[in-house]
Amino acid sequence: MTSFTVNTILEKTVNRDKDFRYMATSDLLSELQKESFKPDSEGEKKICRAILKLLNDSSSDVQGLAVKCLSPLVRKVHDQQVDEIMVELVNQVLKGKEEQRDICSIGLKTVVVEMPASAGQQAVRQLTPRLVSGIKQDTLEVKLECMDILNDLLKRFGSNLKEEESHSCLDALFAQLGSTKAATRKRAISCIASLSAALPDRLLGQLVTSVVEKMKGSGISLDLRRTYIQTLSAISRSGGYRLGKQLELVVPLVLRQCSPSKEGGDPEMVEACLQAFESFLLRCPKEVVTYENDITKTTIHFLKYDPNYADDDEEMEDADDDEEEDMDDNDGDAEYSDDDDVSWKVRRAAAKVLSAIIVSRPHRLAALVPEIAPELISRFKEREENVKMDVFATFNELLVQVGAGRQPDLGADAMAVDGDAVSPAAAALLHEVPRLIKAISRQLKARTVKTRIAAFHTLRQLTSSLPGCLATHAAALVPGVEKAFKDAASNNLRIEALSFMQLALSSHAPCVFQPHVAHLLPIVLTLVNDRYYKITAEALRVCTGFVKVLRPYPPAEDFAFRPLVPPLFSTVKGRLTAQDQDQEVKECAIVCMGTAICHLGDACSSELASTLAIILERLRNEITRVTAVKTFAALATASIDSGLTSPLAGGSGTVLQAVVAELASFLRKSNRPLRQASLSALDTIMSTHGKHLTQSDYDAVLDEMPSLVVEGDMHIAHLALALATTVVNTNAAAVVPKLAEKVQPKALALLQSALLQGQPLRSLLNYFGALVAHGTPPLDFVSLTTQLLALTSSPCALSKHSFEAISQAVAACCTAAPQPAQRAAMVAAFVR
Repeated sequence: MTSFTVNTILEKTVNRDKDFRYMATSDLLSELQKESFKPDSEGEKKICRAILKLLNDSSSDVQGLAVKCLSPLVRKVHDQQVDEIMVELVNQVLKGKEEQRDICSIGLKTVVVEMPASAGQQAVRQLTPRLVSGIKQDTLEVKLECMDILNDLLKRFGSNLKEEESHSCLDALFAQLGSTKAATRKRAISCIASLSAALPDRLLGQLVTSVVEKMKGSGISLDLRRTYIQTLSAISRSGGYRLGKQLELVVPLVLRQCSPSKEGGDPEMVEACLQAFESFLLRCPKEVVTYENDITKTTIHFLKYDPNYADDDEEMEDADDDEEEDMDDNDGDAEYSDDDDVSWKVRRAAAKVLSAIIVSRPHRLAALVPEIAPELISRFKEREENVKMDVFATFNELLVQVGAGRQPDLGADAMAVDGDAVSPAAAALLHEVPRLIKAISRQLKARTVKTRIAAFHTLRQLTSSLPGCLATHAAALVPGVEKAFKDAASNNLRIEALSFMQLALSSHAPCVFQPHVAHLLPIVLTLVNDRYYKITAEALRVCTGFVKVLRPYPPAEDFAFRPLVPPLFSTVKGRLTAQDQDQEVKECAIVCMGTAICHLGDACSSELASTLAIILERLRNEITRVTAVKTFAALATASIDSGLTSPLAGGSGTVLQAVVAELASFLRKSNRPLRQASLSALDTIMSTHGKHLTQSDYDAVLDEMPSLVVEGDMHIAHLALALATTVVNTNAAAVVPKLAEKVQPKALALLQSALLQGQPLRSLLNYFGALVAHGTPPLDFVSLTTQLLALTSSPCALSKHSFEAISQAVAACCTAAPQPAQRAAMVAAFVR
């Protein structure tokens, strides 16, 4: 920007017409935001004076643009100009007219936040004494604005404070804690918290000691005591572990302020104490250990704090009430309301303290679960929905921590049944499952959707943390699940219920849900045809789970599943054939249909030909081909006839041959996930249906393999070598000549790579071993070992790693040699 342009814009900023001033300020903002903008010293002064003048403009729109100009301006001008801007703005805040104070305060906050870090020390020197003097003024507005600005200054540049400056800030702010105005006390607490993060340990200790001594004094009002507690909590959140040295003074004092004997006291005081406990537990977990039991007992007590509501649910827990009575109780809770009742804040704070205890004490879960879990479960009946959400969140955190400590090698049955094999925390939680299911079942019938969604989320977390734990409780949950499936008013509720159902089906033995499948499956099939694609996709996943429940171990038939197969097939097939639907739905339909054919294919053999033709069409579609590849791999492993060897409708050969041809063509695609899936699928197909393929089918695959056995992608090379090994084991006589021509040179080159190790090396050794074991010329023991030994005399220098790989390859050939004499001769040759 030239000086002429600057002068032109600045002249317009003093025009009498406010529209001209607005446009000039907008142009100035645009120029300031340009990276190339670098004014000279005189230009800086002119721009700064103009913007400061615009902050006092009679038009609020112009003032707003002037504030925006400050952000890029302070990053481009010299520190001296920044100082002048800060001094002018802070003077306007302290002594200016009331109507200009707000905009100047916003401008000064912008300068403090946006100025370069190099100017921080000077900003502290210039602003701190002025802001402290403003805090001491009697004018409330000035006091509040100064504390807001000081808070921002301390957050950014608090470490630049000198000790005397810290003292002056503390003295001024500490005095404001006793103000009669809540807004003043709140801002003072925030400033002290920001300042405490930068205070040296000695001053921080003095600050905390001062607060404690003030609280011990006699005649202190309730508001002031609550303010001091909030201050300690804020210092903990800001200062972190540094408060730990003073916890022995602080925690007993806070415990006394919220002692259960003072239950009739101020709920806001109790809330402040609980918030302080939460901060202590999260920021100083080691130092607070001494008081952990007292904090836990106090928190559990206040989790049930509801002095304005008579609760007789303890008796209801033991009564065998019917469903309608339970619903009436819930409705009565929901209708209760009292605008003046703030006890819910206490219960919410207590729930968050318990969450902090759980998160910060994973090593004590075994002791915490019996103590905390029953109390949280009993509070599922909480009448305030916001508090209930926090209770659910806390219980979910407990489930997450228990699940994280579970042994990874335990299966669903071991977790649910074998009490000796699970962790102590999981065993304790399993003991609470009956009570939990009873409470959750009530919540699944609640009137509010939010509560029911939270209940399903908890069930999902429970099933994830303790697989198999619902084995004896499925019947109690089915009514709530059915109600959610049929609730068309909330898509989120149905999605959450479907997600839980899908997880429950996959983590429990099939016999658990077999008694309920005839009732639930038709409802899920209606959701498959829902207009919302997420519901459709989740419903298809649930159908996939139900297929495995209907017939878990085909071809065995230990459950009367056949009447349910036709509607299942027709519904899923309808989604499979539809074109105008989301990709997620298409993929879920393919997976569901593939699973259905694997488990139930012989119960609907008349549909197999047309269904396989559709899946083959999806295999040729770029969007769905990866999913279709994996589905055909699954069909190849089916223990019943999946129809792969049946004639291809409208074409020559079989469905299997068409699939192999498509998979072979995928091997030359650039899509890496597609090539990986195709190699894995071909490996499976060759091992299970190799005898149904012709020589041309093998050749089509082998022609694509040389480009895959390279060091550029070792994982692809590993999969290709695994496929080559399977091909050799399946039909060595037909494929070894082609392998010798196409793959063997690439395999020998890969063997010399310095990058070969791990799984790719093991796959290459297995490949050599398979060739030797079958002994098919021209890759029998003699010829193959000759090729390997010839590599050691290669004119190209080999690395030590390459020699090790070649030696392992020779050893693999000797191990797989069909004749002991061949192995002995090779060993004798090496000995010589």
